[in-house]
Amino acid sequence: GNIRLECLMDFVEIGIKCLANKSADRPTMGEVLSSLEKTLSLQKSLEGQEINAVKMDM
Repeated sequence: GNIRLECLMDFVEIGIKCLANKSADRPTMGEVLSSLEKTLSLQKSLEGQEINAVKMDM
């Protein structure tokens, strides 16, 4: 499927935040869940729009 570039970047940013060396700098699971849900919702609302989309083969 396709994923919007902005959504892909959001997913990557969330993952990078989770890898912070200090636990105090990492998001809580609630924050991760909220961010993922928000980004997924954005992706779903933009489905069918091919502008700035990246093809993902899984």
